[in-house]
Amino acid sequence: MPKTRVPATYSDFIELAQQLMGHEQREKLRRLINFKFKKHSRYNWKEERLVALSKLIGYRVSLIL
Repeated sequence: MPKTRVPATYSDFIELAQQLMGHEQREKLRRLINFKFKKHSRYNWKEERLVALSKLIGYRVSLIL
């Protein structure tokens, strides 16, 4: 994943989330590891986009955990 600018008030979102996360948040994040978007009639997104976003969420969750 490409690096971006570092926030001025903290080092990194992932590190901050890891430090501040409690037991309840950790359990909720574990449920998101295999999250999959479903097709919706109102939002006509392509299947490739839904798959890519689902993978991105899983990747970011695994980084935080």
